[in-house]
Amino acid sequence: MSIKLRYNVWHCDFVSPSGKRIRQSLGTANKKLAQELHDKLKSDIWKVERLGEEPEYLFEEACLR
Repeated sequence: MSIKLRYNVWHCDFVSPSGKRIRQSLGTANKKLAQELHDKLKSDIWKVERLGEEPEYLFEEACLR
């Protein structure tokens, strides 16, 4: 499994289809929610890299760019 409990918070660690390593905190202590967030993150990255979909950005992220 590519989620790990560290300091009472779940973290994910996996490799994207392009070979980039993704490591980040999922920000929750609930294992079921952490697994759902991991699966969504992994599928979103796969859609962007393999299907060519545009990544979704928050309005605040767009303003910073």
